[in-house]
Amino acid sequence: MPFKLLYAFSSFISWLILHINRIPSNEIAQRNLRRAFLEKSPKEIKDLCQKYYSSFCDYLIEFVKATRFSNKEMMTHCQFRNVELLKEKFQNHQFIICYGGHLLNFEWQVSLPLHIKGYGMCHLYLSGEKSREMKWILNKRSRYGAVNIPTASPLKPLVSLKNNMDKGIDIHKGYIFGTLADMDTTEEHPHISTFFNHDLEMFTGSERIG
Repeated sequence: MPFKLLYAFSSFISWLILHINRIPSNEIAQRNLRRAFLEKSPKEIKDLCQKYYSSFCDYLIEFVKATRFSNKEMMTHCQFRNVELLKEKFQNHQFIICYGGHLLNFEWQVSLPLHIKGYGMCHLYLSGEKSREMKWILNKRSRYGAVNIPTASPLKPLVSLKNNMDKGIDIHKGYIFGTLADMDTTEEHPHISTFFNHDLEMFTGSERIG
C-alpha cells in the first residue's frame, strides 16, 4: 500500500483516538501537556495532543512499512546530513555516542551503516523484554548492520567490539553507539533534574558509559 494511503489511515486513527474521551491516555497526555506548558490554552493543549497522536500513528505505520524496504528504498526514505563530520571524528575515536529520544521514526536510524561504509552502529535495547515481538523487532533493527546491545550488561559487548577493532579483526573501523534514554528510570538513587516545570528522575547510563 502506498504511503499516501497509509498516512491518510494514520491521520484518521489519530483523530479517532483523540476524540474517544474514555481512553485513559487522552487524559494523561493532556494533563502532562498542561503541566509542561502552563501558559497554553485548552485548545492549544488539545492541538498539541493531536500532533502527538498523529506522530505516534505515523511512526507505527512507518516502522511496519520499513520491514518491507530494500536497502535502496531505506536509503531513499531515511537520509543523513553531514556524514563527513562523523568520519572526521572517527579519525581520533573508535566510538561516538548518539544520544536521542523516542521521537518520530527513530527506528529508521539503525540504517545509518548503509550511508557510512566501513563504520558500524550499535544501540541499547531493554534486555528484560523476552517476548516474541521483541525478538522480531531486534531482528528488524539489525538487518542493516546495527548491533543490538542489552541494557543489563552493555559494557561487555562494547569492550569486545573495541578489542576486535584493536586486533584488526572487526569489519568496522569504528562504531556509533545509539541510546534513547528518555524513559522512566528504576534506579534506587536516580539523578533529579528540572524538565518542563517539574523535577524528574533521569537516566544517567549513557553518560556513565561515555
